[in-house]
Amino acid sequence: MSTGTTQQGALATTFREQMDANRPVQAQGAALPGHLARLASNVLAGNAHADHRDTPDLVSAAAGGDRAAELPLYVRAAADLERTAARATGDSALGREDLHQEAAIRLIQDSRSGMISEKFGGKVGPYIGRAIRRHLVDLVDSQRPGRPPIPGRERRRLREALNATMTTAYTYDTVAAVQYARAQFGWTLRHFWTVHGSVFGTPVQWGDAATGGGLTFAETTADPAAADEFDRAEHRVTVRRLIDRADLTARENDIINAVYGFTGTAATTEEAAALLGMSSRHVKRLRASALTKLMHAASDIGLAGAEAPTADIAPIICQQRRHVSVPCLT
Repeated sequence: MSTGTTQQGALATTFREQMDANRPVQAQGAALPGHLARLASNVLAGNAHADHRDTPDLVSAAAGGDRAAELPLYVRAAADLERTAARATGDSALGREDLHQEAAIRLIQDSRSGMISEKFGGKVGPYIGRAIRRHLVDLVDSQRPGRPPIPGRERRRLREALNATMTTAYTYDTVAAVQYARAQFGWTLRHFWTVHGSVFGTPVQWGDAATGGGLTFAETTADPAAADEFDRAEHRVTVRRLIDRADLTARENDIINAVYGFTGTAATTEEAAALLGMSSRHVKRLRASALTKLMHAASDIGLAGAEAPTADIAPIICQQRRHVSVPCLT
């Protein structure tokens, strides 16, 4: 009993000494011992770091500069932080302890700034369930194989653009959102769809060959359009080879991507003109020029005539939409 209490006392001393109020919290991650979370779930740790104050009082004290309240607050919340970190780990390169440490640092940082008191009324449970969980999920998403590292700031900007341009029927106007993001944040069309895909795309967690993994939802669900989707994937590879081979200008590349929907929803000529800030006539002229270059590229790589792009016929994946109302993404 005395040995355990002594070890925890040493951990508490290390924590208090290294959590310097004059240093950024992000630089103090090494001050959180990895096994402190496990100690926090047992009776010894609870007794060693017991504090008679209620959790909202500890949060208020930490916001007021009471550094002695931070360790009891952390130990009281450590079990919830551990569960949240374990659920968020997934197939990320970050382990459970890495995420727990990130969550603990965020807890101390937000308690010092007063954010927990102001936005959550000092209630740590809702704060962990909403703010900490969202932060860890964003962090894990940025480390997931095959997914672009989109920071939370970019996702918030996307939602701002979508909400600011919402129609009177409360549906998203994607074209208006692209224009808003370009004007407010300087986003390109490609970047808009990259962030959009990261936010609204369905994440698929593949099994890990090293651990055996398990069946995923995608692997156990029949897809009636699987054959069509395979053809579409092959067409995408073909088109990407052509675009890489053809010597397209930046404007031609933007128009081909916009009109045929390679980076998102296909746009009509009029919509592409509005997105790229040019006339419809200029869009048609650049589109024709780009298609000519693509046909030459197809000839260079020996692509069959039926697969080669033309001004009138294109693979199913890159057929241009007619001029109709833009479908809103929900």
